[in-house]
Amino acid sequence: MNSNTGLCKDPPYVYDSSSNSNSDFEYVGDDKSNCTLLIHNVQFRYSGEYRFRFITNVDRGTGFPGVTVQVADLKVSLIRLSGDGTLKQGDSLNLMCDVTCTHSSSQFVWSKNNEQLNTSGPVLHFPALTVRDSGNYTCTWKTNKASGSKTISLQVEGDWSVKYPGPVCAVRGFSVSIPCSYYYPKGLQVTQMLWCSMNSNTGTCHDPPYVYSSSSNTKSDFEYVGDDKSNCTLLIHNVQFSYSGEYRFRFITDWIDGEWTGEPGVTLQVAGFSCVIIIDPSLSDLSDVESFLLSVKDLKVSLIRLSGNGTLKQGDSLNLMCDVNCTHSSSQFVWSKNNKQLNTSGPVLHFPALAVRDSGNYICTWKTNEASGSKTISLQVEGYNPDLDHWSVWMILGVTAGVSVLVSVFLGAVIYSRRTKAAQM
Repeated sequence: MNSNTGLCKDPPYVYDSSSNSNSDFEYVGDDKSNCTLLIHNVQFRYSGEYRFRFITNVDRGTGFPGVTVQVADLKVSLIRLSGDGTLKQGDSLNLMCDVTCTHSSSQFVWSKNNEQLNTSGPVLHFPALTVRDSGNYTCTWKTNKASGSKTISLQVEGDWSVKYPGPVCAVRGFSVSIPCSYYYPKGLQVTQMLWCSMNSNTGTCHDPPYVYSSSSNTKSDFEYVGDDKSNCTLLIHNVQFSYSGEYRFRFITDWIDGEWTGEPGVTLQVAGFSCVIIIDPSLSDLSDVESFLLSVKDLKVSLIRLSGNGTLKQGDSLNLMCDVNCTHSSSQFVWSKNNKQLNTSGPVLHFPALAVRDSGNYICTWKTNEASGSKTISLQVEGYNPDLDHWSVWMILGVTAGVSVLVSVFLGAVIYSRRTKAAQM
């Protein structure tokens, strides 16, 4: 009733069976007795009263008063009961799941790192934190008609821990380094280091398979470049799309039960490099487009025509755009031509007016703190090259001068020979 009045005899309607328009309001009832309405992507402005109206071949009716929809915001709050500053072992706290509308059938379900916990109710209590309590906690609120969830992260400092960077971006076919550090009580000796992929393992990676194990001599794309002290860096070679996902480091010491898995782990996102040509659809002559197509697929180096059509000619305008489909705050783009670095940066290399001397192989190199990759695209510009013409003129002059000198020497030799013979007679 935010946009209508009374018996809803006239539009607007949030749903009308005679209309094919799509919206967040979906009718999942029928034309018999079920008039259920399903609302997607609920917004605060959807709060209010809703009424159902139906028309038969005999009569019509509107159900009023209608049903009231109250839109709430789900919040997960951290309430400190003891301790201050960063979370430390022994601190006490509550995680509280709160929704601003009440419902008799409300249920609260808690999970840690996507694994459901054996607890219920809006409050999750931690009487004395340990490092093992670190993780991502999700509260899911459910009723008979609606549900929602919200996640909060806990990071507890202590003697046992593994520290990873944020999500790591890599390019398919290249190498990537995942920095990692691990900590444990003094006096212990690390006896085994393990890395696992959550694509093939679960939980704390207590059992195989592992992508790396210090007790195995198997060679693979996963190389451990850390040590048995504190560095747990993993270097992945020849990265493939299938390597995307979460990775966790686990280590075992010489103390009974002295083992630890860093969870949640670090997420690896694998992007591709490819070279493609993007032609402005407003251009009429596309007969020569096939000559530009490159077979390399995946990090994208795109040629975007801004003017001109067909083969590249002098005066045409274009951009070379380097694009990778994963984002990283430390990303850098470096351009080079024929293996010589250009004095430009950023993902776009602009050519306002092409010249023949712009022909060549252009390389875009993408770099982050952990990874890098490069791809080459070739430009061939047709047209007049003044530099080549200058060389041609000088070559013609040089050849002409050389021929003149040879002729002069030859004639001189002939004249000298004849005079010598005449003198002898």
